[in-house]
Amino acid sequence: MNVIAKLAQRVVETASLGLKQSAELNRRLSSGQVGGRRYLREALAIWRYSLKNFWHPEPDPAHSAKELVGRH
Repeated sequence: MNVIAKLAQRVVETASLGLKQSAELNRRLSSGQVGGRRYLREALAIWRYSLKNFWHPEPDPAHSAKELVGRH
């Protein structure tokens, strides 16, 4: 697999994971489980994790937004 194909694959994987985590966070926001500053903290944790995971992928990147706040 050439470099461009590998890069494209990483972009798709990272975007997919970020969308899943964002959807989970938005469901929790709409149900009232999270709001205000907590929502911002979790959204920033997702963003930071996505950037980190793009360059240094983890073998099992299936982390929830709630877990990411404490980790990153």
